[in-house]
Amino acid sequence: MTSDLRERLAAHPYFTAWTDPMSGVESFVLTHRVAPMHKGWYYANPSVSADQRWFWFRAAFPPSRSWFQAVVCLDPDAPSAHLLHGSHCGSGNALLTPEGDRAYVPVEDGIHLMGPGVETETVWRFPREHIGTRQFRGLCTTLTASADGRFWLLDSRVGDRWLIGLVERATGEYRLLRAFNRSHHHAMFSPTDPRLFMVSHGPGNHETTGDRFDMNVRMWLMDTELTRYEPVLPDLWFGQNSWACHEWWMADGRIAWCDYEAGVHECDPVGVYERRRRLVWPRKLIHAHADPAGRYYAGDHDPYKWSDERPCQVWFFDRQSGLDIAVASAMPTPRVEPGDRRAWHLDPHCHFTPDGQGFVWTTTVLGPCDVAITPVEGAVRRLEAAGRPASL
Repeated sequence: MTSDLRERLAAHPYFTAWTDPMSGVESFVLTHRVAPMHKGWYYANPSVSADQRWFWFRAAFPPSRSWFQAVVCLDPDAPSAHLLHGSHCGSGNALLTPEGDRAYVPVEDGIHLMGPGVETETVWRFPREHIGTRQFRGLCTTLTASADGRFWLLDSRVGDRWLIGLVERATGEYRLLRAFNRSHHHAMFSPTDPRLFMVSHGPGNHETTGDRFDMNVRMWLMDTELTRYEPVLPDLWFGQNSWACHEWWMADGRIAWCDYEAGVHECDPVGVYERRRRLVWPRKLIHAHADPAGRYYAGDHDPYKWSDERPCQVWFFDRQSGLDIAVASAMPTPRVEPGDRRAWHLDPHCHFTPDGQGFVWTTTVLGPCDVAITPVEGAVRRLEAAGRPASL
């Protein structure tokens, strides 16, 4: 199997090449179907194995809104596609094993090890004593592991509480750190500091009273010893002086996020008073992600207002040159009722492969809801030929 991503995708019988008519950027859409609807993973975890052999995504069968895990072998000489029937995705986003041929999948109140051609193994279940008679609503937003591999981090929904807790992977012991009475989600371990993690506030309504709680300061830092609970940047107030949202960890331990109106920013999470936010990519975006080297970025705008009049776009950016270019300049509106779109969560959610050769995104460029991979090398060539300075 060739190590070049584009060569592999071009030769793969399951993928169809598509070129954006405005920018000339080439992408490859997975057109071999395992379900009527496909979409990419959420951007916080990679969905392609480190050796580029396995590509994971989600599949659904409307009118059911349930998503299931699916995986394709990227070797064009040995193609295969697998739908994992027991992998209902309603309890959290999955985490690949180091080999990438299996994934730790949150289903209901447990973490299950799943993969193509192997039996599912239940590796952990949420302790019943922390549930009691309350309704269990979800295990986590995205399953992440500490940098030393010791813990899994959970932001679970139990009754009307959000429980931030740790699972000791060697023993299965669960340790509850904090229980909150308002939304604390999108918890993610730092990739460099095994003690540090980020958790995000979100808006919502109380489960029984219906009372509204708004999002004020979005991003917070905590640690495994429960010695920290502090805002990443205390002067960023959502909806007042910023629209900071949709954050992630850079590979080197910096924190990056999208400001819906002001572009991609970053800061170093060291001491509170030393933190300074830096504008990286001046473009209005909803979600974004960066390659492991922190040079290339991909992002989307604006899936929240996606319509025939305002088609969603996907963009590619080179931090070194300051140029960006459209990867998908005008995606057709998804073929679902407008009121259902948020329930389906059909956002592009661009995220890079572990080696930075490509990025994955959810697309409608061929009509159905599909998942695509864009090789970075080709995007860079088009950027150098036709890119423009990024601007808001």
